[in-house]
Amino acid sequence: MESSRKNPIILLVLILLFAYGLRVMVLASADISNDEALTYLRVFNFFEVQTPWTPVLRPRHLVHTLLLQGWLPFADHEMAIRYPSVLFGVLSIAVAYQVGRKLDGERVGLLATVMLSVLPLHVYYSHYLKQYAILAFLAMVALWALLTVTRGGSTHRRLALIAYPVSVVLLTSLHIFMSVWIAVQSLYLIIVWWFKRERDLLVMWIAAQAGVFMTAMALLIPDLLQEGGTLENFKRPELAALQEFINRGLGTQSFFGGDFSPVPDLILWGVMLALLAAFVIPLVRERETDRLGRVALLVGLVFIPPLLFFSVSHVWRAMYAVRYVVLSIWTLTLLASLVLARFRYGWASLIVAGYLIVASVYNVGQYHVDSRGYSPYEQWHEPLTYLQEHIQEGDYVVCRKTAICTLYGRHLDFAYAVDKDAIKDQINWTDADALHSAVQSNERTWVFWARRWRPGPEQLLAEQPGVVMLEHVEYPWMDLYLYAYDDSATGP
Repeated sequence: MESSRKNPIILLVLILLFAYGLRVMVLASADISNDEALTYLRVFNFFEVQTPWTPVLRPRHLVHTLLLQGWLPFADHEMAIRYPSVLFGVLSIAVAYQVGRKLDGERVGLLATVMLSVLPLHVYYSHYLKQYAILAFLAMVALWALLTVTRGGSTHRRLALIAYPVSVVLLTSLHIFMSVWIAVQSLYLIIVWWFKRERDLLVMWIAAQAGVFMTAMALLIPDLLQEGGTLENFKRPELAALQEFINRGLGTQSFFGGDFSPVPDLILWGVMLALLAAFVIPLVRERETDRLGRVALLVGLVFIPPLLFFSVSHVWRAMYAVRYVVLSIWTLTLLASLVLARFRYGWASLIVAGYLIVASVYNVGQYHVDSRGYSPYEQWHEPLTYLQEHIQEGDYVVCRKTAICTLYGRHLDFAYAVDKDAIKDQINWTDADALHSAVQSNERTWVFWARRWRPGPEQLLAEQPGVVMLEHVEYPWMDLYLYAYDDSATGP
């Protein structure tokens, strides 16, 4: 009996070690994105003198920035600052095991950990510098706490009653749009409380709502005041989306019928929330053992919030709803685990083994074949060193990834040595006229150009009058060009 209890834990530890090793292996192999570079610059400059390139530290960045600031002394290079994402990604897999156990026992929990350990999207976000791995971890904690306090049993109930409000407040502080995901969970809690009348459920619900509301106000009000005090003057996507969200609900705008539709989207939201209630009510009427009910619960709690947000076109354009798609994919693995648990061991093992092989090969190939053996720092170091040695006062720099140029240029003191306006990324990379205008407006123009961006400057500027290429330096993954403009070559 004791051996059977220990075996799942041993297997879980092995899966988590495998997941950790995979994420560490690709940690320094993936190219750094411009968003990651902005995050790093924000963290690096948090307690230092601000520079023209320091991103603005808004209240919504504070929790994540403080977390990374605490890790900064242990990070010897830019890639090491990604390590907290690795840890939270692995921890989210461990919590997914507990969620699976709550749903249908050890087997579902282990299947969920196996699937998440090599899920390419999970691997990607588990070494991405921004806060999405932490969101995944906290969302899993919130889901575990929700299941623990609403599905009966006293084991870990007190811990869950504390964990749920804390996790949803932290979720809101890391990304304010998580509040809609939390709102749908809150409706589920209210329905459960209505049938069970348990006082601690109501106290937990009130604590969570108060915490989320105060956190949301703390994030929104400073930005609102900074931008002029009105929604019309507020340019941040959070309140702009909130305003559109309200307008659509009242019927002054409609996703389906255009402006001033007689049928507001509020009806659509009501239908989706009614579906959630239809999922939940059978569960709280002593049907918790029904597997179909568990599937319905996951669908209701996780997939309805993205549908709500997809009805708001502003959020869709801003791609904020992608965060909800990611969380839905995490939960989709739980649904798949519930299905696989019904298969015979032989068939389930065969399916899981095939999935592991395909996903692992994809992950290794994605981060080690495409990078061609060059770490992001090495890719940028050589061309930026060359630029530092040859740049002159007044030179103009065209760099598609401005934050990356600044990040790696910081080591070489070149980014701070040139004028603030010398770092530009507003060029349309398929627009020959825009690139020609940049070259024409400056005495000398340096252009960073990755080889995967085609057509290249040679093609874009080939027929542009007056453009003279002074230098062309080739590197393994990118080229560095120096252009000048000759008025005499343009003719009368």
